[in-house]
Amino acid sequence: MTQANPAHASRVVRICSAQLAVHRTGSWDTALASVRFFASVADAYRCHFLVLPELWGVQHLSGAPDTPPAEAAAELADKRDAYVQACRDLATRYRLHIIGGSHPIRRGARICNVAHLFTPTGGVYSQDKLHITPSEVEDFGISAGDGLRVFHTERATVALQVCYDVEFPELSRQLALAGAEVLFVPYWTDDAAAYQRVRACAQARAIENSVCVALAGLSGTIDHPSAQLSYGQAAVLVPSDIGFPPGGIAAVGPHNLEGVAIAEVDLAQLARVRDQGSVRPLRDRRPELCVLDGSGVEHVDTRDDARAS
Repeated sequence: MTQANPAHASRVVRICSAQLAVHRTGSWDTALASVRFFASVADAYRCHFLVLPELWGVQHLSGAPDTPPAEAAAELADKRDAYVQACRDLATRYRLHIIGGSHPIRRGARICNVAHLFTPTGGVYSQDKLHITPSEVEDFGISAGDGLRVFHTERATVALQVCYDVEFPELSRQLALAGAEVLFVPYWTDDAAAYQRVRACAQARAIENSVCVALAGLSGTIDHPSAQLSYGQAAVLVPSDIGFPPGGIAAVGPHNLEGVAIAEVDLAQLARVRDQGSVRPLRDRRPELCVLDGSGVEHVDTRDDARAS
């Protein structure tokens, strides 16, 4: 008699991906109010993870439309402590794992775009954006970060990829080989073409690696010349195989409006499709043709925040 694989015992997580609308009359307080709202929604729907968009604090720029973009990014970086405190408080209050989108962070003379994971017990962890778009460099003076991490949480092994990073398949493959089950992708895109690049690449990463990929982005407009438009649609994506929703779409938010995409994902089913799926890219790949072994990924255990602090 064949014994059941313990890794295949049902392990269901519920994910809430936020689709946050920015406002031309926005401020830092307005941005915080929006984040508090989405945390309360995730709590009401008994979610384990809440994903916020990339640079959701950008609507703060609406109050200073004449400020040069690089100076505006530096001003936003000065709100780092307020950003961390707000997200940390919400994570502990609602007992949520919150992927706090991303925020500009000072690294000496540089400013990096950094995603954060906040745990229910008060832990704060980070993942730099590793690939920077031309507009981020030219307009906002953002620098590329370093390091690739997977985070071992009480619910799942997860990783964060900020927007453009999901367009580089090698990163996602490294994370999957290092054990990531869910990739959280906070993004900010300005038009449909940019959004579809991120969305299509995220769907491909889910299929290639038999993982769940959750997207959270901004919509709406801002009164600032370098950040006028936001276009997006939240989504929770899974492999396209037996046992998953048609098209590999577990949930999708309203089109370019404020809202959420909420889905339950069985991590055991992800493990099963890796071993027994109609196709098994991780298992059938030929490492000798492309050397990727997951060794370049740092493992971060968030289950004992006291030990990590």
